[in-house]
Amino acid sequence: MPSFDWMKDEKFKDEIKNTVSQTAGRSGMDQYRTSIVNLLMGNLEKNRDARILTESAKISTEQRSKNDALRSVEVLITEACEIAKADNRKLVTESDFESAYQAKFCTVWPFC
Repeated sequence: MPSFDWMKDEKFKDEIKNTVSQTAGRSGMDQYRTSIVNLLMGNLEKNRDARILTESAKISTEQRSKNDALRSVEVLITEACEIAKADNRKLVTESDFESAYQAKFCTVWPFC
């Protein structure tokens, strides 16, 4: 059975924070609300055990990894940045993130 301990690791939160920061920067944003990282971690916590069981039941070549999770962070933050840009802002807010999350719901493992 694969280990998904990285989901609980404080280092993973740092990796999420770095991914959010880098993605927002590449998207031309000056700032982002740091609470977005906490929203991501909260979404990760929801039903984490059920997601782990689902992934564990897959054959190893189909199982998703921490890198897949970080790519999902990039997808969400890129979408949030586009929402902020459409509103002529250089600050990504919690509202932008929530809208991006709803738009990408359940295409962003393991955050749905």
